[in-house]
Amino acid sequence: MAIDQAKLEEFTGRFAGDFAAAMHAATVVVGDKLGLYRALAEAGPIDGAGLAARTGYDRRLVEEWLCAQYVSRYCEHDPATGTFWLTEEQAAALADESSPALLVGAMTIAASAVKDEERIRERFATGRFGWHEHHRDLFEGTERLFKPGYVANLVPSWLPALEGVEEKLLAGARVADIGCGHGASTIVMAKAYPNSQFVGFDYHAASVAAARRAAERAGVAIGTGDTKVVERGKADGVYISTSGVAVVEHTLQLSPASIRPGDRVIASGTLGDHGMAIMVSRGELELEVEI
Repeated sequence: MAIDQAKLEEFTGRFAGDFAAAMHAATVVVGDKLGLYRALAEAGPIDGAGLAARTGYDRRLVEEWLCAQYVSRYCEHDPATGTFWLTEEQAAALADESSPALLVGAMTIAASAVKDEERIRERFATGRFGWHEHHRDLFEGTERLFKPGYVANLVPSWLPALEGVEEKLLAGARVADIGCGHGASTIVMAKAYPNSQFVGFDYHAASVAAARRAAERAGVAIGTGDTKVVERGKADGVYISTSGVAVVEHTLQLSPASIRPGDRVIASGTLGDHGMAIMVSRGELELEVEI
């Protein structure tokens, strides 16, 4: 069978782009974990020696890291002065912890997949791979990626969109945050609604422990536990699920026909992870607001 040269070149070009992105991902994780992006954003135009002195890291490695960021357009560079800096937009995505556009944690998630590769490959022969078995970078990266969205949207817009929920939270409710992870969403709500009692649930023990420590640092009182058992008659509060692991029964029909006027949908995370994006693109679902 003859190979279509044009199609081959198109595919190899896409492969080369993916390869470059995969190689660059590790440098992004290094820059995030070592605080290099934050230091670069604070310093403004600075050369490698200056950034190394500012952070206390090895000059040669810092210079190599800066060059890698520049060729991937993750920072700017002036060859005449030898200085590097972040634009406002780059800083918002890579360095500003208060920015809703902070995306840098996504690369830590990507790196965790590589670290899990050998164990996942083995499970292809023996069976499934549990969420709790992933490298810790998955859990840390997930918090880093989704926390800015919770801070920017959970209290100002998502919860008020649910009819009657905010009134209950202001008056005092018992809230179960199911799939709380490291507690980012739980803590945001606990700070905003001090009259309510919040319990974060997650079946990953290390995440529960991390959520408890984060709550202590934030000065809020939340309970943490797992999702194995809720006693009959005890589920009498407001249950807010920000994430979860479940099995969808085949008898459950998820389709536009199931949606009713007045229904409220919170789609956290990338919309590509939800059928909603596909339904919108196919014209099966109409929204009054842009997404």
